[in-house]
Amino acid sequence: MTPKTKRIALTGCLTLLVVGYGLLLWHGPWWIDGSHLRRKNLEPADGVVITGFRTMLVALGAGAVAACGLYYTHKNHRHTEMMFQHTRAKDREQSEISREGQVTERYVQAIKLLGSESLTERLGGIYSLERIMRDSEKDHSTVVEVLAAFIRQRAEPTEDNIFSKPVPYLSEDVQAAISVLGRRPHFDKGSILNLDVRRVLNNRFHGAMLHRVELVGTHLSGARLSYANLTLANFNEADLRGIELLGAKCAKVSFRRANLQGANLSTALLADADFTGANLTGANLSGADLKNATFLGADLTGANLMFADLTAADFTHERFGYWTPPSDTAKDKNLPEAHGLTAEQLADAFVYRNTELPAHLASDPRVQELIEKCEADREKAAKPE
Repeated sequence: MTPKTKRIALTGCLTLLVVGYGLLLWHGPWWIDGSHLRRKNLEPADGVVITGFRTMLVALGAGAVAACGLYYTHKNHRHTEMMFQHTRAKDREQSEISREGQVTERYVQAIKLLGSESLTERLGGIYSLERIMRDSEKDHSTVVEVLAAFIRQRAEPTEDNIFSKPVPYLSEDVQAAISVLGRRPHFDKGSILNLDVRRVLNNRFHGAMLHRVELVGTHLSGARLSYANLTLANFNEADLRGIELLGAKCAKVSFRRANLQGANLSTALLADADFTGANLTGANLSGADLKNATFLGADLTGANLMFADLTAADFTHERFGYWTPPSDTAKDKNLPEAHGLTAEQLADAFVYRNTELPAHLASDPRVQELIEKCEADREKAAKPE
Protein backbone atom coordinates (compact mmCIF):
# COMPACT_ATOMS: atom_id res chain seq x y z
CA MET A 1 0.00 0.00 0.00
CA THR A 2 1.39 3.35 -1.07
CA PRO A 3 1.62 6.31 1.34
CA LYS A 4 -1.02 8.16 -0.67
CA THR A 5 -3.46 5.23 -0.37
CA LYS A 6 -2.75 5.05 3.36
CA ARG A 7 -3.57 8.74 3.78
CA ILE A 8 -6.87 8.38 1.83
CA ALA A 9 -7.88 5.33 3.88
CA LEU A 10 -7.00 7.06 7.16
CA THR A 11 -9.00 10.17 6.14
CA GLY A 12 -12.02 8.04 5.24
CA CYS A 13 -11.87 6.15 8.55
CA LEU A 14 -11.64 9.39 10.53
CA THR A 15 -14.58 10.87 8.59
CA LEU A 16 -16.73 7.82 9.29
CA LEU A 17 -15.66 7.89 12.95
CA VAL A 18 -16.62 11.56 13.35
CA VAL A 19 -19.98 11.08 11.55
CA GLY A 20 -20.74 7.98 13.58
CA TYR A 21 -19.82 9.78 16.83
CA GLY A 22 -22.13 12.70 15.89
CA LEU A 23 -25.01 10.37 15.06
CA LEU A 24 -24.43 8.44 18.27
CA LEU A 25 -24.38 11.67 20.26
CA TRP A 26 -27.63 12.84 18.55
CA HIS A 27 -29.68 9.64 18.30
CA GLY A 28 -27.80 7.39 20.69
CA PRO A 29 -30.19 7.65 23.67
CA TRP A 30 -33.09 6.41 21.58
CA TRP A 31 -30.99 3.69 19.88
CA ILE A 32 -29.92 2.37 23.27
CA ASP A 33 -33.10 2.92 25.32
CA GLY A 34 -35.78 3.94 22.78
CA SER A 35 -38.53 1.90 24.39
CA HIS A 36 -38.47 4.07 27.52
CA LEU A 37 -37.79 7.48 26.01
CA ARG A 38 -40.24 9.76 24.30
CA ARG A 39 -39.32 11.67 21.15
CA LYS A 40 -41.93 14.36 21.76
CA ASN A 41 -43.27 15.96 24.90
CA LEU A 42 -40.17 14.89 26.92
CA GLU A 43 -40.53 14.52 30.63
CA PRO A 44 -37.85 15.56 33.14
CA ALA A 45 -36.89 11.90 33.61
CA ASP A 46 -36.25 11.57 29.87
CA GLY A 47 -34.02 14.64 29.97
CA VAL A 48 -31.92 13.17 32.77
CA VAL A 49 -31.31 9.95 30.81
CA ILE A 50 -30.49 11.75 27.56
CA THR A 51 -28.17 14.27 29.27
CA GLY A 52 -26.33 11.52 31.19
CA PHE A 53 -25.82 9.47 28.02
CA ARG A 54 -24.51 12.41 26.01
CA THR A 55 -22.25 13.51 28.90
CA MET A 56 -20.75 10.02 28.96
CA LEU A 57 -20.14 10.11 25.18
CA VAL A 58 -18.49 13.54 25.42
CA ALA A 59 -16.22 12.29 28.21
CA LEU A 60 -15.31 9.20 26.18
CA GLY A 61 -14.66 11.33 23.11
CA ALA A 62 -12.47 13.70 25.08
CA GLY A 63 -10.54 10.75 26.50
CA ALA A 64 -10.07 9.26 23.03
CA VAL A 65 -8.83 12.59 21.65
CA ALA A 66 -6.43 12.95 24.59
CA ALA A 67 -5.17 9.37 24.07
CA CYS A 68 -4.60 10.03 20.36
CA GLY A 69 -2.80 13.25 21.24
CA LEU A 70 -0.51 11.43 23.68
CA TYR A 71 0.16 8.69 21.14
CA TYR A 72 1.16 11.12 18.41
CA THR A 73 3.19 13.19 20.85
CA HIS A 74 5.07 10.05 21.94
CA LYS A 75 5.55 9.01 18.33
CA ASN A 76 6.91 12.44 17.40
CA HIS A 77 9.20 12.38 20.43
CA ARG A 78 10.55 8.96 19.42
CA HIS A 79 11.09 10.20 15.90
CA THR A 80 12.85 13.31 17.15
CA GLU A 81 15.01 11.21 19.49
CA MET A 82 15.94 8.85 16.66
CA MET A 83 16.84 11.79 14.46
CA PHE A 84 18.94 13.22 17.29
CA GLN A 85 20.75 9.89 17.79
CA HIS A 86 21.33 9.61 14.07
CA THR A 87 22.68 13.15 13.90
CA ARG A 88 24.91 12.55 16.90
CA ALA A 89 26.23 9.31 15.38
CA LYS A 90 26.95 11.16 12.15
CA ASP A 91 28.71 13.92 14.06
CA ARG A 92 30.73 11.35 15.99
CA GLU A 93 31.61 9.58 12.77
CA GLN A 94 32.69 12.83 11.16
CA SER A 95 34.68 13.73 14.27
CA GLU A 96 36.38 10.33 14.23
CA ILE A 97 37.19 10.68 10.53
CA SER A 98 38.60 14.14 11.17
CA ARG A 99 40.60 12.85 14.14
CA GLU A 100 41.90 9.90 12.13
CA GLY A 101 42.96 12.30 9.42
CA GLN A 102 44.81 14.45 11.94
CA VAL A 103 46.51 11.40 13.50
CA THR A 104 47.51 10.14 10.06
CA GLU A 105 48.94 13.53 9.17
CA ARG A 106 50.84 13.70 12.44
CA TYR A 107 52.08 10.14 11.91
CA VAL A 108 53.35 10.91 8.41
CA GLN A 109 55.12 14.06 9.64
CA ALA A 110 56.70 12.12 12.52
CA ILE A 111 57.97 9.41 10.16
CA LYS A 112 59.52 12.09 7.96
CA LEU A 113 61.24 13.58 10.99
CA LEU A 114 62.65 10.17 11.98
CA GLY A 115 64.44 10.01 8.65
CA SER A 116 65.97 13.46 9.03
CA GLU A 117 69.71 14.05 9.29
CA SER A 118 69.09 16.50 12.13
CA LEU A 119 69.19 15.06 15.65
CA THR A 120 66.72 17.68 16.86
CA GLU A 121 64.19 16.73 14.18
CA ARG A 122 64.62 13.01 14.91
CA LEU A 123 63.95 13.66 18.60
CA GLY A 124 60.88 15.66 17.62
CA GLY A 125 59.65 12.74 15.53
CA ILE A 126 60.18 10.30 18.41
CA TYR A 127 58.23 12.41 20.90
CA SER A 128 55.52 13.07 18.32
CA LEU A 129 55.10 9.31 17.91
CA GLU A 130 54.91 8.99 21.69
CA ARG A 131 52.03 11.46 21.73
CA ILE A 132 50.25 9.50 18.99
CA MET A 133 50.85 6.26 20.90
CA ARG A 134 49.18 7.74 23.98
CA ASP A 135 46.31 9.45 22.14
CA SER A 136 45.37 6.59 19.81
CA GLU A 137 45.04 3.10 21.26
CA LYS A 138 44.53 1.57 17.80
CA ASP A 139 47.88 3.01 16.62
CA HIS A 140 49.76 1.93 19.74
CA SER A 141 51.20 -1.31 18.37
CA THR A 142 52.18 0.32 15.07
CA VAL A 143 54.12 3.09 16.82
CA VAL A 144 55.87 0.53 19.06
CA GLU A 145 56.99 -1.44 16.00
CA VAL A 146 58.19 1.72 14.23
CA LEU A 147 60.25 2.86 17.22
CA ALA A 148 61.71 -0.63 17.71
CA ALA A 149 62.70 -0.70 14.03
CA PHE A 150 64.19 2.79 14.39
CA ILE A 151 66.33 1.60 17.31
CA ARG A 152 67.56 -1.42 15.38
CA GLN A 153 68.31 0.63 12.28
CA ARG A 154 70.05 3.55 14.00
CA ALA A 155 72.06 1.47 16.45
CA GLU A 156 72.90 -1.56 14.34
CA PRO A 157 76.52 -1.79 13.14
CA THR A 158 77.12 -0.86 9.50
CA GLU A 159 79.77 -2.05 7.10
CA ASP A 160 81.82 1.04 7.96
CA ASN A 161 81.87 0.54 11.70
CA ILE A 162 81.22 -3.16 12.24
CA PHE A 163 84.90 -3.74 13.05
CA SER A 164 85.40 -0.44 14.85
CA LYS A 165 85.95 -0.06 18.56
CA PRO A 166 82.97 -0.32 20.88
CA VAL A 167 80.88 2.84 21.11
CA PRO A 168 80.67 3.97 24.76
CA TYR A 169 77.38 5.86 24.40
CA LEU A 170 74.12 5.25 22.65
CA SER A 171 73.12 8.21 20.52
CA GLU A 172 70.56 10.57 22.05
CA ASP A 173 67.82 9.62 19.60
CA VAL A 174 68.26 5.88 20.27
CA GLN A 175 68.23 6.44 24.02
CA ALA A 176 65.12 8.63 23.64
CA ALA A 177 63.33 5.94 21.59
CA ILE A 178 64.20 3.27 24.18
CA SER A 179 62.91 5.50 26.99
CA VAL A 180 59.66 6.21 25.10
CA LEU A 181 59.08 2.48 24.62
CA GLY A 182 59.82 1.88 28.27
CA ARG A 183 57.15 4.32 29.47
CA ARG A 184 54.56 3.39 26.83
CA PRO A 185 50.93 3.08 28.02
CA HIS A 186 49.82 -0.49 28.65
CA PHE A 187 46.52 -0.67 26.78
CA ASP A 188 46.83 -4.45 26.55
CA LYS A 189 47.83 -5.64 30.02
CA GLY A 190 48.83 -9.02 28.72
CA SER A 191 51.17 -7.74 26.01
CA ILE A 192 54.94 -7.76 26.40
CA LEU A 193 57.11 -5.58 24.23
CA ASN A 194 59.50 -7.60 22.05
CA LEU A 195 62.13 -4.99 21.34
CA ASP A 196 64.54 -7.65 20.03
CA VAL A 197 67.65 -5.48 20.14
CA ARG A 198 70.10 -8.31 20.70
CA ARG A 199 72.10 -7.26 17.64
CA VAL A 200 71.97 -3.67 18.78
CA LEU A 201 73.02 -4.13 22.40
CA ASN A 202 76.06 -6.22 21.60
CA ASN A 203 79.81 -5.69 21.95
CA ARG A 204 79.47 -2.50 19.96
CA PHE A 205 77.83 -0.98 23.05
CA HIS A 206 80.36 -2.28 25.52
CA GLY A 207 80.10 0.29 28.31
CA ALA A 208 76.88 1.87 27.00
CA MET A 209 75.27 4.66 29.03
CA LEU A 210 71.74 3.50 29.86
CA HIS A 211 71.23 5.40 33.11
CA ARG A 212 67.57 5.31 34.27
CA VAL A 213 66.45 3.55 31.08
CA GLU A 214 62.96 1.99 31.22
CA LEU A 215 62.95 -1.50 29.66
CA VAL A 216 59.98 -3.11 31.38
CA GLY A 217 58.96 -6.37 29.73
CA THR A 218 61.54 -6.12 26.95
CA HIS A 219 63.22 -9.07 25.24
CA LEU A 220 66.99 -8.77 25.73
CA SER A 221 68.07 -12.39 25.98
CA GLY A 222 71.70 -12.77 24.90
CA ALA A 223 72.37 -9.02 24.82
CA ARG A 224 75.90 -7.95 25.72
CA LEU A 225 76.12 -4.97 28.01
CA SER A 226 79.39 -5.53 29.80
CA TYR A 227 80.52 -2.50 31.82
CA ALA A 228 77.39 -0.57 30.82
CA ASN A 229 76.04 2.08 33.19
CA LEU A 230 72.52 0.92 34.06
CA THR A 231 72.12 2.78 37.36
CA LEU A 232 68.45 3.12 38.34
CA ALA A 233 67.33 1.22 35.22
CA ASN A 234 64.05 -0.73 35.26
CA PHE A 235 64.05 -4.29 33.86
CA ASN A 236 60.87 -5.49 35.56
CA GLU A 237 59.44 -8.65 33.92
CA ALA A 238 62.05 -8.47 31.14
CA ASP A 239 63.45 -11.54 29.37
CA LEU A 240 67.17 -11.34 30.23
CA ARG A 241 68.19 -14.95 29.76
CA GLY A 242 71.91 -15.22 29.09
CA ILE A 243 72.42 -11.45 29.15
CA GLU A 244 76.02 -10.29 29.55
CA LEU A 245 76.36 -7.71 32.34
CA LEU A 246 79.99 -8.34 33.28
CA GLY A 247 81.22 -5.46 35.45
CA ALA A 248 78.11 -3.39 34.71
CA LYS A 249 77.01 -0.59 37.04
CA CYS A 250 73.58 -1.75 38.15
CA ALA A 251 73.14 0.09 41.43
CA LYS A 252 69.47 0.40 42.46
CA VAL A 253 68.34 -1.43 39.33
CA SER A 254 64.96 -3.19 39.46
CA PHE A 255 64.88 -6.76 38.15
CA ARG A 256 61.44 -7.58 39.61
CA ARG A 257 60.13 -10.85 38.17
CA ALA A 258 62.72 -10.70 35.40
CA ASN A 259 64.08 -13.88 33.84
CA LEU A 260 67.87 -13.85 34.42
CA GLN A 261 68.40 -17.54 33.83
CA GLY A 262 72.06 -18.14 32.89
CA ALA A 263 72.84 -14.40 33.00
CA ASN A 264 76.42 -13.27 33.59
CA LEU A 265 76.53 -10.58 36.27
CA SER A 266 80.06 -11.33 37.40
CA THR A 267 81.78 -8.41 39.20
CA ALA A 268 78.73 -6.21 38.50
CA LEU A 269 77.84 -3.39 40.90
CA LEU A 270 74.39 -4.49 42.13
CA ALA A 271 74.12 -2.57 45.40
CA ASP A 272 70.47 -1.95 46.37
CA ALA A 273 69.30 -3.96 43.36
CA ASP A 274 65.85 -5.55 43.57
CA PHE A 275 65.58 -9.19 42.44
CA THR A 276 62.12 -9.76 43.94
CA GLY A 277 60.54 -12.77 42.25
CA ALA A 278 63.37 -12.97 39.68
CA ASN A 279 64.58 -16.19 38.07
CA LEU A 280 68.34 -16.40 38.74
CA THR A 281 68.80 -20.11 38.08
CA GLY A 282 72.34 -20.75 36.84
CA ALA A 283 73.20 -17.04 36.94
CA ASN A 284 76.81 -16.02 37.48
CA LEU A 285 77.02 -13.54 40.37
CA SER A 286 80.64 -14.22 41.23
CA GLY A 287 82.44 -11.19 42.62
CA ALA A 288 79.29 -9.07 42.35
CA ASP A 289 78.60 -6.28 44.82
CA LEU A 290 75.18 -7.23 46.23
CA LYS A 291 75.10 -4.93 49.24
CA ASN A 292 71.48 -4.31 50.37
CA ALA A 293 70.14 -6.29 47.42
CA THR A 294 66.68 -7.87 47.80
CA PHE A 295 65.99 -11.49 46.76
CA LEU A 296 62.46 -11.97 48.09
CA GLY A 297 60.88 -14.90 46.22
CA ALA A 298 63.88 -15.20 43.86
CA ASP A 299 64.99 -18.57 42.48
CA LEU A 300 68.75 -18.93 43.04
CA THR A 301 69.05 -22.59 42.07
CA GLY A 302 72.58 -23.20 40.80
CA ALA A 303 73.55 -19.51 40.98
CA ASN A 304 77.28 -18.81 41.38
CA LEU A 305 77.89 -16.56 44.41
CA MET A 306 81.63 -17.07 44.70
CA PHE A 307 83.24 -13.96 46.27
CA ALA A 308 79.95 -12.08 46.02
CA ASP A 309 79.51 -9.39 48.68
CA LEU A 310 76.20 -10.08 50.47
CA THR A 311 76.48 -7.32 53.08
CA ALA A 312 72.92 -6.57 54.34
CA ALA A 313 71.44 -8.53 51.43
CA ASP A 314 67.88 -9.71 52.11
CA PHE A 315 66.67 -13.21 51.22
CA THR A 316 63.66 -13.13 53.60
CA HIS A 317 60.56 -11.14 54.53
CA GLU A 318 62.40 -9.13 57.17
CA ARG A 319 62.54 -6.00 55.06
CA PHE A 320 62.02 -4.83 51.49
CA GLY A 321 64.44 -3.49 48.93
CA TYR A 322 64.95 -0.01 47.58
CA TRP A 323 62.48 -0.31 44.70
CA THR A 324 59.48 -1.70 46.61
CA PRO A 325 56.58 0.77 46.29
CA PRO A 326 53.95 0.75 49.05
CA SER A 327 51.29 -0.52 46.63
CA ASP A 328 53.27 -3.73 46.05
CA THR A 329 54.07 -4.43 49.69
CA ALA A 330 51.01 -6.60 50.40
CA LYS A 331 51.50 -8.57 47.18
CA ASP A 332 55.21 -9.16 47.90
CA LYS A 333 54.48 -10.35 51.42
CA ASN A 334 52.77 -13.34 49.80
CA LEU A 335 55.99 -14.30 48.04
CA PRO A 336 58.14 -17.00 49.66
CA GLU A 337 61.68 -16.50 50.83
CA ALA A 338 64.42 -16.83 48.26
CA HIS A 339 64.65 -20.48 47.29
CA GLY A 340 67.22 -22.73 45.66
CA LEU A 341 69.99 -21.24 47.81
CA THR A 342 72.27 -23.71 49.61
CA ALA A 343 75.09 -23.54 52.12
CA GLU A 344 77.46 -24.78 49.42
CA GLN A 345 76.64 -21.76 47.23
CA LEU A 346 77.46 -19.44 50.13
CA ALA A 347 80.72 -21.21 51.02
CA ASP A 348 82.92 -18.76 49.09
CA ALA A 349 80.70 -15.67 49.39
CA PHE A 350 81.09 -12.79 51.83
CA VAL A 351 78.24 -13.22 54.32
CA TYR A 352 77.78 -11.11 57.45
CA ARG A 353 75.51 -10.89 60.47
CA ASN A 354 73.35 -8.26 58.76
CA THR A 355 72.72 -10.57 55.83
CA GLU A 356 69.08 -11.71 56.10
CA LEU A 357 69.19 -15.42 55.26
CA PRO A 358 66.37 -17.99 55.25
CA ALA A 359 66.02 -19.75 58.60
CA HIS A 360 67.39 -23.07 57.40
CA LEU A 361 70.60 -21.38 56.26
CA ALA A 362 70.92 -18.96 59.17
CA SER A 363 70.87 -21.93 61.56
CA ASP A 364 73.31 -24.03 59.51
CA PRO A 365 76.60 -24.44 61.44
CA ARG A 366 78.63 -24.08 58.24
CA VAL A 367 76.98 -20.77 57.42
CA GLN A 368 77.34 -19.54 61.00
CA GLU A 369 81.04 -20.39 60.89
CA LEU A 370 81.35 -18.57 57.55
CA ILE A 371 79.65 -15.47 58.97
CA GLU A 372 82.01 -15.35 61.95
CA LYS A 373 84.99 -15.76 59.64
CA CYS A 374 83.81 -12.94 57.34
CA GLU A 375 83.12 -10.67 60.32
CA ALA A 376 86.59 -11.36 61.72
CA ASP A 377 88.23 -10.70 58.37
CA ARG A 378 86.33 -7.42 58.00
CA GLU A 379 87.33 -6.26 61.48
CA LYS A 380 90.92 -7.21 60.78
CA ALA A 381 90.92 -5.30 57.47
CA ALA A 382 89.42 -2.24 59.18
CA LYS A 383 92.20 -2.03 61.77
CA PRO A 384 95.14 0.19 60.79
CA GLU A 385 98.42 -1.61 60.48
